[in-house]
Amino acid sequence: EAAAHGISIEKVHFHEVGAIDSIMDIVAAAFCLDQLAIDKTYCSAICVGSGQVKTAHGVLPVPAPATERLLHGFQCFPGDLRGEWCTPTGAAIIAHLQAEQQIPGLTVTASAYGAGGKDPAERPNALRLRLAEIQTQHSQNEIFVLHCNIDDMPGELLGADFIQGVLDAGALDASIRPIIMKKGRPGYVIEVLCSADVRQTLAEYLCQHSSTIGVRMLPAEHYVLDRKQVTIKTNIGDIIAKEVTIPDGSKRCMPEYEDCARLAKAQSLSTLEVYRNALSTYLRN
Repeated sequence: EAAAHGISIEKVHFHEVGAIDSIMDIVAAAFCLDQLAIDKTYCSAICVGSGQVKTAHGVLPVPAPATERLLHGFQCFPGDLRGEWCTPTGAAIIAHLQAEQQIPGLTVTASAYGAGGKDPAERPNALRLRLAEIQTQHSQNEIFVLHCNIDDMPGELLGADFIQGVLDAGALDASIRPIIMKKGRPGYVIEVLCSADVRQTLAEYLCQHSSTIGVRMLPAEHYVLDRKQVTIKTNIGDIIAKEVTIPDGSKRCMPEYEDCARLAKAQSLSTLEVYRNALSTYLRN
């Protein structure tokens, strides 16, 4: 409003958006989002309408100036019907939530509809809300592979701490391998596997924490075996392991290195001894 009028925020006086129905919309939306513990919001392309609308400031083009500014960065379209189909209140809620329009795979758990005051004959004037959970990587077969080449960064800065930082930022896996780049210069290629919803975050992480100036992001098919965590009870202690079901239905087990190393230190044994002990105990049972 301040930008639209060319005044300071302190001098803004709300008209329509200060009415009781707008206040109820905003408070109710905030209450529901809090009660449902919403972590992230997504929306489809926004139908803003076209033509003109009567306001306290007179007749304005659709979308109104405040709505127009609030929806900067969002994909919008006019739609088939004239009139205002996205109000400043709705635009403010979407903008505040920073709703993303690249919608990932979702498992819908509930749906609800809210009808507007207009009742056009051509289509229902309704807003649909969905409560959903983002599908886990185990139920998806699409991942993204991120690549970047480095030839101007000390190797010691690309060690275990760097890889752990990438994993903590949301990567499914990460690796670094040496390569020979242009002009015969030695370098490294960083490869990161991630789900679609964190690829932008990880690309930004790589640009922030390495000397790269760009990241390639490629979609890829991901075939994943069913897996679960199990506890192997050995004669020297419990060890966490990953149990995988391979295509013929048989099982394969991999004791977790960190657990083996922890127990090895406590028992004054080598990590290899503990690993072999855990594997043989699993196979006997």
